[in-house]
Amino acid sequence: MSSPDEFGDAETRHGSATVSISGSPTQVVRIDGDVDIANAYDIDHRVSTAYRPQIEHVIVDLADTTYLDSAGLAMLVRLCSRLADARTKVTVVAPPDSAAHRVIVLSGLSAELRLRDESGPTFT
Repeated sequence: MSSPDEFGDAETRHGSATVSISGSPTQVVRIDGDVDIANAYDIDHRVSTAYRPQIEHVIVDLADTTYLDSAGLAMLVRLCSRLADARTKVTVVAPPDSAAHRVIVLSGLSAELRLRDESGPTFT
């Protein structure tokens, strides 16, 4: 993961998706909209540049992600892998009725991405 940049905690637009990042030592990354080949790299870069060494846990909130393709799925796997290498806990949250949840479950990556139905005090 990279060091922080000028964005800090902020909301940014990446094609049809909005990424909101806030918090420390638990950092919440909210991705609203479509995550696909057109914006997955930019979202990955945005999340990576917002990471700081003092972050202990990253929660990726996909509750309002309306579409997730294979590029978005690959981005999540890369992100989780980098966070694991940095010894940072990561949790991916997506409600059972969401598009992101269905794609992650169908891909067989639920365990690898530490998929949860909702965030809460047990995940912080």
